Amino acid sequence: MSGSIFSYRGWRIAAGVACGILAATGLAASAFAAGPSAPDPARNGTASLTVTVQGSSTFEVYRVDVPGAPIDLTTNDGWQTVNGLLDDLGSNPTEQELVDRGLDIVAVAPANPRVDPLQLVFPNLPFGLYYVEETVPAAGFDPVLPFLVTVPTTDQADGASWIYDVQVSPKNRSTTDKTVADGTASHGDLPGDPGSGSVFTWTVRGNVVDNIQDQYEVIDNLDPRLVFTSARVYLTTGSPQTTIPLTEGLDADYTVSTDAGGGTGETVVTIDFRPNGLLQLQSIDEATTQVVVEIDTTISGEPDGGASGLIANTATVIQNNGFVTEIPGTETKWGKVTVTKQSTTGQLLQGATFEVYASNSNDFATAATTGLTGTTAADGTTTIGSIRYSDHALGDGISTSSTAYEYYWLVETVAPAGHELLPDAVPFQLTEGNSTDFTVGVSVENVPTNGGFTLPLTGGTFATVVFYLIGGLLAVGAVLLILRTRRVHG
Repeated sequence: MSGSIFSYRGWRIAAGVACGILAATGLAASAFAAGPSAPDPARNGTASLTVTVQGSSTFEVYRVDVPGAPIDLTTNDGWQTVNGLLDDLGSNPTEQELVDRGLDIVAVAPANPRVDPLQLVFPNLPFGLYYVEETVPAAGFDPVLPFLVTVPTTDQADGASWIYDVQVSPKNRSTTDKTVADGTASHGDLPGDPGSGSVFTWTVRGNVVDNIQDQYEVIDNLDPRLVFTSARVYLTTGSPQTTIPLTEGLDADYTVSTDAGGGTGETVVTIDFRPNGLLQLQSIDEATTQVVVEIDTTISGEPDGGASGLIANTATVIQNNGFVTEIPGTETKWGKVTVTKQSTTGQLLQGATFEVYASNSNDFATAATTGLTGTTAADGTTTIGSIRYSDHALGDGISTSSTAYEYYWLVETVAPAGHELLPDAVPFQLTEGNSTDFTVGVSVENVPTNGGFTLPLTGGTFATVVFYLIGGLLAVGAVLLILRTRRVHG
């Protein structure tokens, strides 16, 4: 028999039981007409349930039985049982709520191999009430709330026939997300430079499930290099979007707490909605509302030696005692530049000092100092850290067309002994493509003083020889003069 589609609005499963029949919105297809009474017993065990999915998401289906047997949907009593469950628990109960009612949850066979990549078909089902649960949501989407559906169901197009091959289309909301504001962060404020002071704001946006009840928590695990300073929470809702501010406090809308991450070095930040805050969530349209949490942090340096310049951050939203949404993480990316200083003959030079300048425009005239400096050691190198990647900002890769793209220059402020100071700034970029272990290498040459030519009047060899030659001639002349004078007087 041809299937029919249950259409779901947002998080709701638009299905209910009325007059002993599980009604569904959007049913529109031909169905086997078994008469105005009981379902065809020949289809008991050959019916099916098709779930239309988003991308690679997966679902599991369980039959809900009264102890020892399926709910008999060929009888009025069976439909009354279903109706009572929906009246008491709604269309989206948890598995535990069903078990607490004394019902058995029986797994059915896995879905057939996908023919249509967006459909999961569960075949050969006996008549009964089924519990459908999304186990792996598609990337970029929140999981659908578990829901109940009957197989078969009355065809609402005519009210006189049964649909044995039922099709449901749960609608996933686009997932919550997380961003970081690092595009204007001060340089010199990340790994290797403790006590920075620049604030990095991590923003979590969480959806709200239908029928929010007794829990809404946002849990954020901060990297050991991040130091929590403050947090703010507000709601965005409606179209056009409006902002509803919330207040922190035990007797207000939410509380903020921090805790050590169980020996990992992380700081766990928990935003817990209080009863007044939950009332706020219950009073709005969840389909157009998001909870926005802004967490401010600074940088404490590199407690583990700073092997990585990647500072990642993840968060979790927990609602209604166990409905968990893992929020895709975001990251800020920083690295280093290693400068190798050498002469035109390849000699490694010690004592050259460089300062890093930066600009969002590829024009040194617009650049400003970052305050980052380094002086070459005996091996001719210096490594300067705490440089944000040129092509990574706001939690993602960026191109040169972005206003957050960063250009860098090395300015020599002290020349090595016996060499000229570089008059021009040396440009470089730190990108995914030109860095290794979060480090980019730059080689800089210096020419000897006066371009390698000696200056006779300032200590050259020729000047020294002439000086001694003249001095010697004067001394010889003086001796001859004395001897001549003595002869005359003798």
